[in-house]
Amino acid sequence: MKKILSVAVLGSTGYVGLELVKILIRHPNIQIKFLGCENSPSKDIREFDQNIVIDTLPKLDLNNNFDPKNYDLVFLSLPHGVSHKFVKNFNRKIKIIDLSADFRLDSEKLYSKNYNNDHACPELLNQFIYGLPEINKDVLNTNFDVAVPGCYPTSVLIPLIPLLEKNLIKTDNIIIDSKSGYSGAGKKFDLNNIKNKLEFNFYNYNTNEHRHICEIQQELDKHSDQKVIFSFNPHILPIYRGMMST
Repeated sequence: MKKILSVAVLGSTGYVGLELVKILIRHPNIQIKFLGCENSPSKDIREFDQNIVIDTLPKLDLNNNFDPKNYDLVFLSLPHGVSHKFVKNFNRKIKIIDLSADFRLDSEKLYSKNYNNDHACPELLNQFIYGLPEINKDVLNTNFDVAVPGCYPTSVLIPLIPLLEKNLIKTDNIIIDSKSGYSGAGKKFDLNNIKNKLEFNFYNYNTNEHRHICEIQQELDKHSDQKVIFSFNPHILPIYRGMMST
């Protein structure tokens, strides 16, 4: 019989956190013991998503009240620039799966350049594995912690890496065209304003300047024996959620 893991989710009321909770409650070997939030302690998480119907989950508590000593695994569904500050103070016995950008990049300098923030614990960057199970699931079940890939990189890397590994495409001029719904902006943005601006509109932004470019470049280069050169053109669609890359 597999061990039942005692699990915590910090940042559980954001878009990513809520989707994560809905996945975890279906897992037979996971028991959610802590649901962290920024400013809604003692509330029921079902108030934030009507699709969460079970009534056995713990009440929300502040992220800052989390004590890692009592858990096997913690998911950090926090903004970039926040996760690494928590990780710095964790004991190293707890397994960490971080959904922010704080541990995706191998280089402290790249992180600081792309996220305008000094890393709180650069000495721990090599403790995290870039967790793309479609590509490297065998190394995820190890003692390493996991950095979950970004949204655009996930949609780009899953189709491109197998082609690069088998030398099926040229690497000197890859054109990546990506489209995302507006929920990718996160809950802290004024969605009513975004929806008004986007209504019936479809536009590109940050062409060849998006902060996910360095993450995509890092991972593509790991799977190719030649330098990978690409252009990246992201777009916002007038829809709530969804993503497609070609």
